[in-house]
Amino acid sequence: SKALHESLVDAIKSADQVRGRMTAFAKTHDATINDYEDKVTALNQELDHGKISMELWETEKAKLLAALAEMKEENSNLNGLVVTSVRDEIAQEQQLSTTTLDALKLENGNLRASMKEMNSLVQTSEECAERLNEENASL
Repeated sequence: SKALHESLVDAIKSADQVRGRMTAFAKTHDATINDYEDKVTALNQELDHGKISMELWETEKAKLLAALAEMKEENSNLNGLVVTSVRDEIAQEQQLSTTTLDALKLENGNLRASMKEMNSLVQTSEECAERLNEENASL
């Protein structure tokens, strides 16, 4: 039971670490998305000021928008994985806890039955001792 408890604690710590790493990775993706959005804004400003040609601006903008769309999709998928991973860990821990609880209930029932049997044996031995005392007294 102690080993099982330690195993549960380790599993929960592991799930927390994985969730933490996945969350950090998602934040990095968010920062990259923000960087691409800033670059698109900067290109728009440069175009307004006539610093780059329209053709170059369109090419750069298309590249950045494509990369931005890809990063947003990856970020969305990553967020889904984080939720799924945490949900799976919780379900696994609940199943493990239920299994442990069922095993403890069965063990408790067995112990109660053993206690009843032991109480019956004690009562029988007390009755036997009483009879022996009575027989010894009559001798």
